Amino acid sequence: MHRSDPCHDLQKSLSDGNVTAFVGAGLSIGAGLPGWYPLISELSRRIGYDLPPQRWATSEVLINAAQAYINERSLFDLVVFLKDRLDTTGKHPSVAHEALARLPIPLVFTANYDDLLERAYQDAGKRVQLVVKDTSIPFMRRDLETVNIVKLYGDLTQPETIVLARQQYESFFLERPQLVKLLEVELGRSDMLYLGWSHNDPHINLVFGELLNRFRDFMHPGYAVMFDVSEMQQRELERKRIRLVQLPAGSDHTAQLAAWLDSLAPAASSKGRG
Repeated sequence: MHRSDPCHDLQKSLSDGNVTAFVGAGLSIGAGLPGWYPLISELSRRIGYDLPPQRWATSEVLINAAQAYINERSLFDLVVFLKDRLDTTGKHPSVAHEALARLPIPLVFTANYDDLLERAYQDAGKRVQLVVKDTSIPFMRRDLETVNIVKLYGDLTQPETIVLARQQYESFFLERPQLVKLLEVELGRSDMLYLGWSHNDPHINLVFGELLNRFRDFMHPGYAVMFDVSEMQQRELERKRIRLVQLPAGSDHTAQLAAWLDSLAPAASSKGRG
């Protein structure tokens, strides 16, 4: 059976205004910030916690390591560490951030704590509405010149919202039920574009799995842009009805991703010129 080109289908969805983005740490790595494993690895070394090599380090392992740090030191020390390592002073949004900000996507979910997404959209001349707590939802906007950025796991400027360790994940669904519902609604009604995201988060996968069982054949497609994907990962993406856009493993993933995002822009903006 013939399968259509995922890039062509994504361009049409963008043109129709049906795309929501989900951004992971991969985009911020391109701007000079550390990824999740190097971040937790440094925490672990500070307290003598044995962390397996990155290849074997699941999300659960990293969450437990962050909890061990809190148990040994304190939550305050963890937040100070994150503020130091993820500080964006002197850093700029990557070319991938900038390319994303040029696309007609009014709603972005992110697991990142930094401010690079906001700055990229502001540089692109768009208003940013941050959604970090349930009480932020009523202030979301619908106009075309605004992007709503939902920081599911918190913001560095609001330390009480940070979600990284086991104790914070345990309270996530209780403290942010409306944010979870918002994510559920968008997963159910939007074509989700995943950028810099490994799809290994156990809590997001729990939400996704419930929706997959509920909607089954009616589940909207997702689009995951990734490099160096194993056959096992490909099969898991297919199970989740997420279509893989695999870019060649070059030396500069950020530049490759930015070029790919820019290739979507002409078709995405043609509707507004009609």
